[in-house]
Amino acid sequence: MATKFSIIMPVYNNEKYFPLAVESVEQQNYENYELIVVDDGSTDQTPQIADELAVKNPHIKVIHQENQWIYNSFNNGIAMATGEYIYILNSDDKLMPGVLELFDEKVKEYHPDIIWTKVLVHECDEEQRIINYDRSHLDKLIVEDSFYSSKRDVEKAWPFFYSSRLAGNQANLYRRNIMQSQLFRNDVFVADELYNISIADKIHSALVLQKPVYSFYIYGKDIMNASVGKYYSYEHSVNNEVYENYKALFQNWGLPQESYNEILAKSRMASFTHELRALQAENCR
Repeated sequence: MATKFSIIMPVYNNEKYFPLAVESVEQQNYENYELIVVDDGSTDQTPQIADELAVKNPHIKVIHQENQWIYNSFNNGIAMATGEYIYILNSDDKLMPGVLELFDEKVKEYHPDIIWTKVLVHECDEEQRIINYDRSHLDKLIVEDSFYSSKRDVEKAWPFFYSSRLAGNQANLYRRNIMQSQLFRNDVFVADELYNISIADKIHSALVLQKPVYSFYIYGKDIMNASVGKYYSYEHSVNNEVYENYKALFQNWGLPQESYNEILAKSRMASFTHELRALQAENCR
């Protein structure tokens, strides 16, 4: 029997790109899924479009809520999910073709708690025509599938998950019972990264998928991007929190310092560079 997947799609005032993200799910050539659209108090035509799409496609369920920000939208969608596994897709991005069928194949073969998936970042124009494919060359970081069948194997591999950009976001396939056991924080923009740290002790098996499945789009104007090119006054402190939480996690697991010290240091330096660039953002005044 085909595995049931729940796709969570938070959306806020995104009438232009949100239908394209939905289309990328509908065109998966896979039937056992539900797409839970969480309209976060949109004031454009997004709510009406979402309801119209749900009428046309019985796989689509819509939650309308007062504006609560993106991570509470994740939480509310996850609470409603009924699939064995959950995947989160932002409303201005796309799933690549054949993803759900591939997920089903891997779930049946490995039964993992999580499937780590690559997010390829593309620069594009206003019509989502790609100008610079995989601009950060993330596709080269993972060259083959790898499976970790025990909690200890997962622990030892976690510095690799982090350094390969897999554990830095929520675009992964999680067992529903794990996701529903832990809420995302809703007070900081890196809550997805902190979320993965918070559930790390619950992951007893993991598959790293070589094939990219998620297209993340960066548009030419920062105002068109949901999270790129923004300034957050708490960025320095929350990046320190990520660093300290990872250090404590790895120490608690008894990992040798040489397996993670350099990885954490390089990541913190990269995030500090991002902090400096963010000072030039339009909303930093």
